[in-house]
Amino acid sequence: MLTADPSREPEVLSPEQIDLVHHHLNAVLASHVFAGSKRTQDFLRLIVGHALHGEFDSLRERMIGAEMFGRPVGYDTGSDSVVRVKATEVRKKLAQFYTESKEKPPLRIELPSGSYVPRFCFELGHSVDMPRLRRAALSRLPLALPG
Repeated sequence: MLTADPSREPEVLSPEQIDLVHHHLNAVLASHVFAGSKRTQDFLRLIVGHALHGEFDSLRERMIGAEMFGRPVGYDTGSDSVVRVKATEVRKKLAQFYTESKEKPPLRIELPSGSYVPRFCFELGHSVDMPRLRRAALSRLPLALPG
């Protein structure tokens, strides 16, 4: 995993890695683990899409609540836990997906506890924390998630 060392140049996902994330996301969403849970699929698709576009401001509880669940932007996140509950469900389903995988996937999508920013852990121990990516590099990359 990358550290927050300011002297280090942040990593940028290559176009091949972005394609791999899209392909793997589709496989995860099509799995029996995520079957029958459209909201959970939508939540994972939403956070991965925002992360790949470098839209980290959209990956806050309040913003996800407004965009995905139709809450007003100023809603009280302390009394409405819908985003936290859905994120916990996604974490559990991702853990189940990787536990039940018969083959080691080329990457893992993780949603660290206490965060709504996904982490992409590629084979060979290479992991990329999305907030460390340069937005300028991401803005040149197309994103085509099924919607």
